Amino acid sequence: MTNEGKITPREYGDYKNPNYVYGEMYAPDVAGLLDQSPYAMYTMLDAGSGCGRLVLELAQRRPHMTYLCGVELDTYRHSKAQQLWNESDYDIQQKVEFIHGDFLEQSFAPFDFVYCCNTMFDDELNKKLINKILKECDHVFVLYTLEPRCLPYFWKTWKVRTSWMKEVNVYMYCK
Repeated sequence: MTNEGKITPREYGDYKNPNYVYGEMYAPDVAGLLDQSPYAMYTMLDAGSGCGRLVLELAQRRPHMTYLCGVELDTYRHSKAQQLWNESDYDIQQKVEFIHGDFLEQSFAPFDFVYCCNTMFDDELNKKLINKILKECDHVFVLYTLEPRCLPYFWKTWKVRTSWMKEVNVYMYCK
């Protein structure tokens, strides 16, 4: 049985831990978030980037962006992202990077736009994520939860499509 291009939860990852649940975002909807931002977006970090499809598609859809980075802890997902990166055009490769590691160990400061699908994170990981965002993000960040400590920065709510639901609320915050 081949898993090329597929994620099989029974075979890959620790799905007993809610922090490792995987789903895909619909890239055109996330591209729309970039367009609606009150600031020009040139750099992006996808914290928990999975197989990297979102980052690669945004790099293609938004050629003005200069650097897009995906950070993924799961080894299998990161290797799929690297495989997709290897198959992408040279111009895309020049501005996209995938890092295998914990997004909590990466600086958020250099990015105009920080994106994280945090719906399945447990309370402890969400608290760490929000602390890091509040400390390091200077521009725009998008989360899938309405965070009380982030309310002073709340900008807008959108509905986006995902692999698990046709309409999911996302919240854009601007500093």
